Amino acid sequence: MQLRTIGLLMGSPDLIGMVRNCLSKLPLRVVMEAREIVSAAAQLRQTSPNVLLLEVPVSEVLVSELFGVVAGLPAPPVIVAVGPEPTPDVLLDIMQLGIRGYLSAPFDAAKAWQTLERLAFDNHTPAERHTGKILGFLSAGGAGATTLACHIAAGLHSATGGNTVLADFDTAAGMVGFWMNIESPHSALDAVNNAECLDLNLWKNVVSKVKNGLDVLPAPAEPPVADPPAEPCLNVLRFARAYYDWMVIDLGRGRNDLVATLAGATDNLFLVTTAEIASLFQARRLLRWFQDRVEGRARVKVLVNRLRKEQQYFRRQEVEKMLGAPVVGVLPDEVNEVHCAHGERRLVPPSAKLGKAVSALVDTIVGAPQQDRPRLRLSLFR
Repeated sequence: MQLRTIGLLMGSPDLIGMVRNCLSKLPLRVVMEAREIVSAAAQLRQTSPNVLLLEVPVSEVLVSELFGVVAGLPAPPVIVAVGPEPTPDVLLDIMQLGIRGYLSAPFDAAKAWQTLERLAFDNHTPAERHTGKILGFLSAGGAGATTLACHIAAGLHSATGGNTVLADFDTAAGMVGFWMNIESPHSALDAVNNAECLDLNLWKNVVSKVKNGLDVLPAPAEPPVADPPAEPCLNVLRFARAYYDWMVIDLGRGRNDLVATLAGATDNLFLVTTAEIASLFQARRLLRWFQDRVEGRARVKVLVNRLRKEQQYFRRQEVEKMLGAPVVGVLPDEVNEVHCAHGERRLVPPSAKLGKAVSALVDTIVGAPQQDRPRLRLSLFR
């Protein structure tokens, strides 16, 4: 769930002023303000805020009427009480009324945001939370899967504005941190090791923020002795799916139970190969390996990376027939662009040839119309 809108049900001008001053420092938009339940009911139906702030003390009758209104909304807001520093008896009364959170004046914007974010997240059932998409990238071996995963994650965030996380589950040799210029003491293993107690506060201490709305979970600096168990890794994916619009995971080039399990949890799995014979041979081996893992194989789509001009003799249909999976993207070999980006610890810009090809692939993933895009990339596979 995205925490974006908030409503106010309160009558004290001083309290309203303090609340609005606090909210002005947060990425929230006040969509309604009411002083009594009748006008609040109409505004709630019209605006459907994510959170409703309710001034206390408040009567049991009013709370009962309020819950009756929000229960009929398609997406009921979480109700949070607002008032002076509460006594234990006040907190107990509020809990007994069914109100799950309390913000006390004077307000600290950072603490208020943490409380509201946690309550809004917990307000939805697991089935309602799991709305994000998970994309997995698997390499046929030295084919540039990590490079594409990083650029696709950045492209998805840029194209959609959705919260995006890029996670490196190639725990033995992951390079996502290098590409994204991340130096952090934390890694995907920290999230996995704390999977049973993950919450937003812990998560934000583990991930690295590239920019607002784009987070990175790098591989560990030192590879573990053994792969982490699959179930905690799946818990990390479930948590991220609930909070992010897009999760992009780098699975490396391994063939093991962990890769199979995580691949099966993706919405789309991209197998990255080059047009070289050895890479295509390895890609076919990986696809055959997935034949016994139906859930994973059903999602496999092929990306042919680093296609050189002299390799125009390759035909898309022939590659699809050879691999038994659809080729959904062909990306050019732009070695100079990539080497320059490597040297400067940055991504290839969208204006570069590779950047334009990545943008076209992102459009395909999100379902954006591409009638204005040149068809050069796929014309190499006639």
